[in-house]
Amino acid sequence: MKTFFRTPLSPHAGAQQAGAHQAGAHHFGRSLIAWVALGFVPLAPLFSTNAQAVEVAAGNEAAETAPTRDLPPGSESLITPDLADAWTGAIADWRVEEGTLIGTADGSLKQNRFLVSKIAPVEDFEMKVDVWISGRGNSGLQYRSVVLDDVGPDVMTGYQCDVVAAVPKYNGMLYEERGRRILCHTGESVITDKTGQGWVLPDASSPPPVFAPEQWHQYRVIVRGNHHQHWIDDQLTADHLDLDPVGRRLSGKIGVQVHVGPAMEVRYRNFFITRLTPTTPPGEEAAIPSDAVEIVPQGGGKKKPR
Repeated sequence: MKTFFRTPLSPHAGAQQAGAHQAGAHHFGRSLIAWVALGFVPLAPLFSTNAQAVEVAAGNEAAETAPTRDLPPGSESLITPDLADAWTGAIADWRVEEGTLIGTADGSLKQNRFLVSKIAPVEDFEMKVDVWISGRGNSGLQYRSVVLDDVGPDVMTGYQCDVVAAVPKYNGMLYEERGRRILCHTGESVITDKTGQGWVLPDASSPPPVFAPEQWHQYRVIVRGNHHQHWIDDQLTADHLDLDPVGRRLSGKIGVQVHVGPAMEVRYRNFFITRLTPTTPPGEEAAIPSDAVEIVPQGGGKKKPR
C-alpha cells in the first residue's frame, strides 16, 4: 500500500469505487460506492473524470433563482426570524435578514466560533442548504458534533462539511473539527479503518471541481450509519466510510462556523434537515484494496494516541 501525506496546500488525487455486500463486509469496487447492505444507493456519480478541474462559474441556477423555498415534508428549517429562537453559541457573529442567516468575522478571531442549532441532535439525516461565501471566506456545516463547554459555549468538535471556495480541494470536503482533522479531501473516496488510519481508494481520480465564490451554491450532506457523503450543486465532493469506533460519532448537534483568518462573510438560506429513519447500524468491515493510498495525518505528524 502507498503512503499519502496530508500537506495542507499540496495537490493530490481523488478516487471513486463501487461496492457490494459480501460475507458480512462492505466491499468497495471500481465505479460507485453502492451501499446495498445499508439499503442506500448513491444519487449521483462520484467525481468528474475530466483531466482538468471543472469550473462552475455560474453558480447553482436553482439556488440563484429561488431565494426562499417551501419547507420539504418531514423536514425542519434551521432559520427563524429571531436568531436566538433557533440558535445558541456565537450569536454576536450572526444575524438573520429576510430569511438568510449571515455570519461575519472582521479578521481578529483567535479561534473558530460556532453558532449551534437548538434542534435535537441528529443521527442519520439529509441536509440541504444554499450557501454564499466571500472570496476569502472560510466556514463550515458542522454535524454530529458536541459543544466543548470547557473551551467555550461557541466551540464545537465533530464532523464538518467545509465551505471555502478559494481552495477547491477543501470546499465540500469532510473535516473533523478539533479531532482527526481532514478525513476526506474533495475529490476523494476514503475508508478510515478501525485503527483510525485513512485510506484513499484508487482509480478514476480527478481534480476537485471549482465553485465560484460570492455566488449561491446548494450544499447537501447525507449521512447513514457511518457513511458520509457531501455534494455541491449535485456534484459529489466527498465519500467517506468511518470504521473507527473510537473517533467516530453517530449522533450530535448541527452548527455553522466563522473561521479565524481574513475578514469574511457567509450566508445560508433554505437550510433544511430531514431525519432519516429508521437509522442504519454502522458498517464494521470494508475490504481495502491493496493499492489504496495510506493517509499521513495533516502536517505529516503522527496520529494522536488512542
